[in-house]
Amino acid sequence: MISKQLNVKTIDYSQGKEISVKLDFTMTKDLEEEGFAREVMRKVQALRKEAGLNRDDRIRLYLKFEVDLKHWKNMIVERCGAVEINFGAETLDKGASVVGDIKKKKFVIGIEKVNK
Repeated sequence: MISKQLNVKTIDYSQGKEISVKLDFTMTKDLEEEGFAREVMRKVQALRKEAGLNRDDRIRLYLKFEVDLKHWKNMIVERCGAVEINFGAETLDKGASVVGDIKKKKFVIGIEKVNK
């Protein structure tokens, strides 16, 4: 429960009279990519809201980003209600899209509703 509340990866502890806390602030490539994936998911959710989609609506997601997020594909699909992600795609004929940057890394996100 503590790890979920604090959004930490691991907690090491041992029983004893004293309590000590050791924090690892090392920014790894994996942590940085996860942060970018979470920001992209927030952008997708905002785009879904802007497009008037409901929680149960499924989407096809188009993502062009300067950071490779293929390692995070399953998490993005699950949390964004996507049936698929097309990495590297930049334009849509229909649907909604947004262009911007996250920490100076440019992105293009597009979504289109998929009929059930």
